[in-house]
Amino acid sequence: MLKGGLVNPNGSRLRFVMEDVIGMGTFGIVLRRGKNALKVAKLRSSSGFSEEETAILESDNESNLACLEIEKDVYRRAAPFPGIAECIKISNEGILMAFYDCGNLEDYIKNNPTPDVARQVQWIMSAISTVHHLHKKTPVEDEHSLTIKGDIFHRGNLIYSIAAWENFVFELYPDLRYERPPINELPDPTSLLFRKQIQNCWSGAYADMQQFQDDALRLCSVLDGVDKDKDKIFTTNVDPRKTSCDINGASSANCTTHPIDISSTSIAN
Repeated sequence: MLKGGLVNPNGSRLRFVMEDVIGMGTFGIVLRRGKNALKVAKLRSSSGFSEEETAILESDNESNLACLEIEKDVYRRAAPFPGIAECIKISNEGILMAFYDCGNLEDYIKNNPTPDVARQVQWIMSAISTVHHLHKKTPVEDEHSLTIKGDIFHRGNLIYSIAAWENFVFELYPDLRYERPPINELPDPTSLLFRKQIQNCWSGAYADMQQFQDDALRLCSVLDGVDKDKDKIFTTNVDPRKTSCDINGASSANCTTHPIDISSTSIAN
């Protein structure tokens, strides 16, 4: 085994080819497994390292395993839901999910024309309602209110990306510190759909996801054609294997309802 090679929880070598790798995050790896995707903890062998290096590696491995267990628990509580990637099985090995073949939002924006307004509204509302659902099913204690603020801030980034059809990412936690940027250092959403909601996400105006969702729904109620189909925004359930694209990165999302990978939210990290 290569020094520092990836391993399974039992210490055996994690076998895969690079073509199988869908994504690699802070604590996990998503691998193609036939028609599905398997998320496993990112664990490295400590063989061949010094005692000090081994201690660091083992600590990192324990932390990554703990993060995956948290994500499993969130899936158990929150899934199924139209906006969450379909979870097929949870096991000691990891989380087996449906595979969505249109890639992530960044690539999808680069390779596809701007969708019509109705589709953008549907995607945006799905992203909002899904995180609102996660917060209800996995309550965050008051002392962890920064988690809520972080989730809302990053939803603003996602909404901006969909509305502007331009990828925008801002890391809110440099060096694990919560630092909200000055509003004038962020893109100007003045000409965009959901501009007020984007600005409120970035400025910290929303106390929680309920307030955020209610505000977004008020906007939907005045958009031509959207109010009649408002229920579909939350209940449409198209087979993700037939039509899909991931709006959050590591997992994939349905082009109609956009399921998200729970790990893309700070609840599961």
